[in-house]
Amino acid sequence: MKQILLQIISDSSKMTTIKSKSSLTENYWFWIAAAELGLILFLIAKLRQKQKVMLDSTTKELLNKSKNSNVDMDNLMNSINKSRELYKLLSTKCHPDRFLEENINKKASEIFQEISKNQRNYNRLLELKEIAQTELNITI
Repeated sequence: MKQILLQIISDSSKMTTIKSKSSLTENYWFWIAAAELGLILFLIAKLRQKQKVMLDSTTKELLNKSKNSNVDMDNLMNSINKSRELYKLLSTKCHPDRFLEENINKKASEIFQEISKNQRNYNRLLELKEIAQTELNITI
């Protein structure tokens, strides 16, 4: 019976030393992870400070003006999406080489130049389409 008790006591002492060693290694890993987390948070704070750029007064005024400006979004979206097709159509129909008469040829060259200048402005191209239909007598 004494031997069994002595064996149990020695086994339990071994267990406590094993537990204490593993808790020490767990503590090291915990502190290493905590230090890495602190370093990451520090670097994030530094990056945020770099992103905050101080603007001078003229830049702030320009920024405020651009925020308050009125932009015709309908024209902008049409200019992006539809102006290319309308430009191609108008440039082929209104090209000066299509007209033989000198008067009409001059009008066509003026309209063609306006079409070329405003190839990305959908509203202006629509106006030029109407002008071309009335002055050049063409159907588009």
